Amino acid sequence: MKKKNNDSFPQLNRNAGFSLVELLIAVIILAIIVVPLLHGFVTSARMNGKARQTQRAITVAQDLMEGLKAYDIEELKEQFNNPENGFYVMESKLIKGSIEEDKDREQNDPDVRPDPEMPGIYYFTLEGVQIQGSEFDALIRIDARNYEQDPTKDIGIAYGHDNAFNDINMASPGSVMKGKDGSYTQSVQLNLLAAEYIQKETGLEADEDSPFTFKTFLDRGGKVKSRTITLNLKDGGVDADGNACCDAQITYVYECEYNGVTYETSGNMSPAVGSGEWVKDQPCGTGITSGNFYLFYYPLYEAEKDNIVIHNDSGQPFRMYIVKQLDNVTEARLSDVQLNNAEIGYKAVVNVEGTAAEQVKIRTNLGMNLVNAAFSGSPTPAEGKLPTYEIEKADIPTQAAYQLRGGNGQSIDVFGLSGIRIETVPMQSGTGNDDGITEVIFDIEITVYKKGAKDDDFPDSQRMAHITGSKNN
Repeated sequence: MKKKNNDSFPQLNRNAGFSLVELLIAVIILAIIVVPLLHGFVTSARMNGKARQTQRAITVAQDLMEGLKAYDIEELKEQFNNPENGFYVMESKLIKGSIEEDKDREQNDPDVRPDPEMPGIYYFTLEGVQIQGSEFDALIRIDARNYEQDPTKDIGIAYGHDNAFNDINMASPGSVMKGKDGSYTQSVQLNLLAAEYIQKETGLEADEDSPFTFKTFLDRGGKVKSRTITLNLKDGGVDADGNACCDAQITYVYECEYNGVTYETSGNMSPAVGSGEWVKDQPCGTGITSGNFYLFYYPLYEAEKDNIVIHNDSGQPFRMYIVKQLDNVTEARLSDVQLNNAEIGYKAVVNVEGTAAEQVKIRTNLGMNLVNAAFSGSPTPAEGKLPTYEIEKADIPTQAAYQLRGGNGQSIDVFGLSGIRIETVPMQSGTGNDDGITEVIFDIEITVYKKGAKDDDFPDSQRMAHITGSKNN
């Protein structure tokens, strides 16, 4: 029988690939799976890019919000109308386009008052604000109407707020008329530096982890007998226009007692930067022609008595604004409850002296408890009434808490300030009228748009971010 030859039968090739049909099927299946994935990746990338842009726009809005809260309306108007003189709402180098107040938009706002001089609503624009390689335009709307209740300033509409803050005479360093007014703003660090000076004089040890304050000094058996702030107003001749000028100097003296020994801060004024020495009679104004002087200081609550001496030998009448401020910066700051208790026990004595003492009129917030009203045990004293403070003319007994009389029968009038700012246009010496008030409490609305939106009048289609807030102090 013939043997079969196995080689004559075809053999399967175990290493063979897919057929063309199988390959096409695999490609189709892969396409069905991959195409949606690729589309998802593209969509996700677009969404991430848009989210990044939106986040950058929100960051711009937040930066603007913080910057706007640092200034009152008049200061903002000055910066937006004259940015070349200094723009501090945000880093000016980040803004490549225009910085403007939009007065046309203000006047066309349907909520604006009929009086164009007191609109209560303000618009400001920024063009080309740069952040992380992106650029945006921004529109800012500020509304101060809700914080005013003077019926002469609105159109009979109740704006729904019980805070008439913007109708009150107050004082702030930013309101001083530069070049004409005299002003001095105490450094918030000064009381701490004076305490450090006393600590070294007495030989007391300082804590390693915390600064030496006057409270520390009291806790270690010391006594702060007084602090005296002396402002000297002197004849400064005349300016180029023939106006009478005044020059001013100021001195601080801290008097303390420890173990029966009295220590003073050399009878001098403030520490020279970097030297730790004290400068006597520091100049704080030359060529003053307005008849206004603004003294902003931080109360020394640990002292038995805070003395403020106004020595007027200038021969000129002066409106003196004496304004106590809050320390919200240094380690000596107080909680609301602590501040309220300190304010209740705080004693300030204002002495007015000199050859022109009777020509001084005082505006002050000494009669006000600076803490939130919710923490004050009684209502804020009435405007102009200073029941818990002594205000004296040298060698003349106090006749009333709000009016002082000298030996010649002339009076030194004391008017109340309910806060910490003043009229935008300082009052002229010898008049009894307030010339104007700036809004320091207002609502803020910031909208950030794509670059180029300003040229198209800020259409909603190009809006990127919108936030609201309020400046409330």
